[in-house]
Amino acid sequence: MAVAVVLQSRIFAENQADIFSDSVVVTDTSSKGDQSPPDSSGKMYRLNRMVVTSPRIVRPRRPTAQPAKVFSSDEMASTAGVEGDICRYIATLPSTVSSLGENFDNALYVRGGRPSEVIFVVDGIELENINHFSQANGSGGPIGFINSDFVKEVDYFAGNAPVSYPSRLSSVIAINLKNGLFTQRRHSLGCKLNGGMFSTEGPFLKGNGSYVLACRYIDFSLFKRFIADLGIPRLGDAYFKGMYLGHKAGDLSITGLLSHNTFNWHYPVVETEDVSAQVHGNTIEEIQRIVQGGCGMTYQVQRETMSHRADVSVSFRDGGGNDSLHYFTDTFFVSRYAGNPVRKDSDTRFRVILTTKSDIIFGDTRFLTFGIRGNYQDYRFLTNDNRRYGLYVFCSDTGAFVVDLNKPPRKRLMHLDGLEASGYAELTSEADPFEWSIGMRADYYQLLRDVALSPRLAITLQKEGMGSLMATCGIEHQFPTEMPSLFFYFLSWFTEMSDDSATVQARSYLERLEPLRCYQAAVGYERQLASWMMLKADAYFKWYDREYHFVSPKTQEVFYVNAEQELALRPQNGQRRAFGVELTLNSPKRDGINYSIGGSIFDVKNRYSDGKWYDDWTNVRYTASFSLGIRLFHNHLISIGAQGHGGRPFCPESILVDCIGRKASMYEPGQQFYSQRLDRLFYTHLRYGFEKTFNRLSAELFVEILNLFNSQPTLEYRFNGEGFEQVKPFGILPIIGGTIEW
Repeated sequence: MAVAVVLQSRIFAENQADIFSDSVVVTDTSSKGDQSPPDSSGKMYRLNRMVVTSPRIVRPRRPTAQPAKVFSSDEMASTAGVEGDICRYIATLPSTVSSLGENFDNALYVRGGRPSEVIFVVDGIELENINHFSQANGSGGPIGFINSDFVKEVDYFAGNAPVSYPSRLSSVIAINLKNGLFTQRRHSLGCKLNGGMFSTEGPFLKGNGSYVLACRYIDFSLFKRFIADLGIPRLGDAYFKGMYLGHKAGDLSITGLLSHNTFNWHYPVVETEDVSAQVHGNTIEEIQRIVQGGCGMTYQVQRETMSHRADVSVSFRDGGGNDSLHYFTDTFFVSRYAGNPVRKDSDTRFRVILTTKSDIIFGDTRFLTFGIRGNYQDYRFLTNDNRRYGLYVFCSDTGAFVVDLNKPPRKRLMHLDGLEASGYAELTSEADPFEWSIGMRADYYQLLRDVALSPRLAITLQKEGMGSLMATCGIEHQFPTEMPSLFFYFLSWFTEMSDDSATVQARSYLERLEPLRCYQAAVGYERQLASWMMLKADAYFKWYDREYHFVSPKTQEVFYVNAEQELALRPQNGQRRAFGVELTLNSPKRDGINYSIGGSIFDVKNRYSDGKWYDDWTNVRYTASFSLGIRLFHNHLISIGAQGHGGRPFCPESILVDCIGRKASMYEPGQQFYSQRLDRLFYTHLRYGFEKTFNRLSAELFVEILNLFNSQPTLEYRFNGEGFEQVKPFGILPIIGGTIEW
């Protein structure tokens, strides 16, 4: 009886706080710990330590403005090629394009969107990206810094998300992290050929609190012989989460994330003298460092007819890079620079966010969700350029002439900050067979001095034996996250402008911008065809109408010189559209044998300044993915995965030779943009895992081979100063590792 009471009370408390771990451990509560009261016959029985395992209890999900794809850490761990990375798993889903760059780049292009149009919400902490070596304005990077072993589940919205999430043109990825154990301590130690990891979790405050602490360090130096790349990354990350149960209806949690990255790489180039046109071979070094992360606190209260949640979070990103003369092999160019390093840039971002969310139940079928969001964001950009000096030849129609070009060192700092304020409300009804939700979100962007209204509507028809038919439509708005850095890059070239005046000028440009906007509509159908097969089909359409015009495949025209010879902004009347269909077949359960087959056909185009529609550079036309997992004898797990797409469009470039023989790359005048395509991409991955438990000790060993058949498609052509060279991804990459848990 004592055991049953302890278990029941813990389940009640954890259900109220939604904090279930994968197992609940219960021990005998008698004083000696090894005896129980006598039964009716007077006999004594010994009670051994008992472990009760069961699936995590999850509250029923209410319909939202766009049904989410929900997946867990187990799905990521059992999918070959994912390597426990959230973005890699999302890249296997239809209409999602990734790996368009070097290093198996993780940048996500979802349904025609950009990486800057994706937002990650990790336990209430809003992050622009969750990847090591990421871009400042998008996902990017080769590997994530979220430890997937401690991910409870991920809600992935590839379109109109519920109005309670930040408005984003492409997708919202909400990551819910696990809580620590409340009844026992658990530790794990793991290693791979390229790094190691450690974690610990357990209770504190007499079982009313729990904690998790995990850290990892990865060094790819051992893979130099496998990686045909320019440099080797080193990275580390840490994760902490603590929870306290103040009373049965409420809980308080704190989450912390930190990642650190260094990347030193050098590559050969060919450079030409500016007067004699003599060719020199050289080697350039790049040094990159990024520190990013965040910390958040969540307090939530849940009662029978209502629940309230408040999140306060801080997130930051401090990235910098510089060129160095250290590896320069030619003294001619070393002598022409004012100092070392040649260039040093930094991009620092800081955000403080407060959000609230309240759910109120009306009767048994209707829910009202409402809340507010406040966001203070701070941008700091710095560049230090030790510019070169000496004679330079200019070419003109009349011939060549020589000038004494002296570019003194320059340093520019620009600081921008502003507020965002939001409010939202959504009404949802669950009355069978129809479920519907209607919501409105309002966002004020201080840096733009503009207000945006984003309505959402969704209807679901669900009938037993017929499946679910869903339709949704809405408008998404977003602050143009890349514009502050773009204005800084442009204004930093005006050496006569002070730092303060550059900041004022950048603010004046931002105030003339409008929030980015996208109209979205989608229909979907979902049905379980058999006990071993689930069908899901979607069709979508997206229309962007506040873009900047493309004038060439790599250039969007933002500035121009008006009739008064002043610098002005182009109107935001550029357009982009995307539409496609998706199909997925998968097994509803992941026990024994599980599989997933997915594919999509889509089209993404931009309207250029000439008024014509051209392919977007991510328009690979189709995606396909397959995964199969088999568990044998409870201890062995074998999985194979494959994914690919049709190859992205590109524009061949020509080499232009000037009057003294200097070479540069340029697009052919009058050539049809994106008239050719790069190689089709198709990767195959294999993973084998072995798990074994010895009393309280459990061990896992695994071997994962990325790019099993050493596929080497051409991802891009890079101009190296003399000609074009192919840019290719990693080759075959084996990863061996293991974990011990006690």
